[in-house]
Amino acid sequence: MKDERHVFFEDVREKAITARSSKKKPHRGGCRVPQYTAKEIREMSGPVHKIDLGKPIAYADFKAQPETLQKEYVKNILANYKVGMSAIADLLGVPVSTCTSRLHKLGFSFPRGFKPVREDLERFREDFGLTERVAPTKKKMTLENVQLCFTGILDAGQLAKQLRTFVPENQLCRISIAVEVVEPEPSATEPATVESA
Repeated sequence: MKDERHVFFEDVREKAITARSSKKKPHRGGCRVPQYTAKEIREMSGPVHKIDLGKPIAYADFKAQPETLQKEYVKNILANYKVGMSAIADLLGVPVSTCTSRLHKLGFSFPRGFKPVREDLERFREDFGLTERVAPTKKKMTLENVQLCFTGILDAGQLAKQLRTFVPENQLCRISIAVEVVEPEPSATEPATVESA
């Protein structure tokens, strides 16, 4: 019994010594992680792409983005507005054919005969600051002044025909014609005649 007691107390004493000695040792703060500078972090990271889903973007900038961001941009538009390719083409500032081919590459398609909802189209244009596309009107040219000059034998019919091409029908106009009859100059090969009295 004495030996068992002695072994037990000896074991307790050794454990107490070990516990006291571990408290006296300074504790380190775990595993050290390397500290990187901002420049090193930028070099280790890939390029950063940023796209604002609620603002218009130029087609060159849109095409420069990764395909995942391009898809997200178009998905966001289609989720919020029921518009077609022409509205997206207006937003990107490209012809519809260019926009269609790009969106087909990204996996977007619209059924034949797709018609956008008018309210959504108006809201889309208002939110992105687009003006409604107006068909270009033909500019009217107004003729203010014409001056013709010709030499040779006068053909009045030809002159009237030329004037008709310049002056629109049923429009008031003022035409001034100055005619100067010119005597033909003697050619160098003809002998000069001198009259004497």
